[in-house]
Amino acid sequence: MEETIKELIKLIETSVQLPRRNRANKNQVLVWIDFNHLSDFVELVGYDYFAEGDFDVTMMSDCICFDAAELLENMEIEENEINYEND
Repeated sequence: MEETIKELIKLIETSVQLPRRNRANKNQVLVWIDFNHLSDFVELVGYDYFAEGDFDVTMMSDCICFDAAELLENMEIEENEINYEND
């Protein structure tokens, strides 16, 4: 596995909480990125990631939350490579 992908998976799993599947739409992978780790995230995925697509990002008090399913697919990260929060 490429080092960038390993770093991205670690960041996604440890930033605020484990990613989880949206209960209403199982195709969505909800990810939270702490503001303190946002620059790390941008370095890994590129500066134009949110500007290029039709992404909804929810800003919370200490982090952002977004659906990362397309990002994971584009980076060829398999579902079994990520630890998900259990419902």
